[in-house]
Amino acid sequence: DKAIIRKYLIKKIPEPLRQYSHTAIDRLIELEHELAEVQEEQKRINRQLAVPASPTLARRITQKIKSFLP
Repeated sequence: DKAIIRKYLIKKIPEPLRQYSHTAIDRLIELEHELAEVQEEQKRINRQLAVPASPTLARRITQKIKSFLP
């Protein structure tokens, strides 16, 4: 998709600006990859930090929720 977008988008841009457009498109693609890497790293960190609730706490929360139900 990116190759097709690039091909047809560049044709619409005046010749003197095309190199800037290629550079901008390349940078946007790099940023997309960087963002994906950061998101994966954040997911990994979140998984490492996740601490399961103790059975007692889970039971207390469940009881509290049930107390609000009819």
